[in-house]
Amino acid sequence: MHSHVYPTSFGLKVSVQIVRDTEEDIAYVDVIAPMYMNKHWRMSHCYSSSMFNDYQILKDSDFIRVMFSHYPSDREY
Repeated sequence: MHSHVYPTSFGLKVSVQIVRDTEEDIAYVDVIAPMYMNKHWRMSHCYSSSMFNDYQILKDSDFIRVMFSHYPSDREY
């Protein structure tokens, strides 16, 4: 397994760690949120490692939907 950590624009100091299990062809997304009560959690859905690179995961609509549901924006549009 290998992983990379990326900062996000969601919440306060929230980052994500994409953990790849190449034997199982799965990429998990772990959320790291040190300023919140739930400091570390894993998204309930995962991605195919062979079909999604890290950039595609970070831009995926399911990823964005889950992040917005946990860390709603306080900005007005």
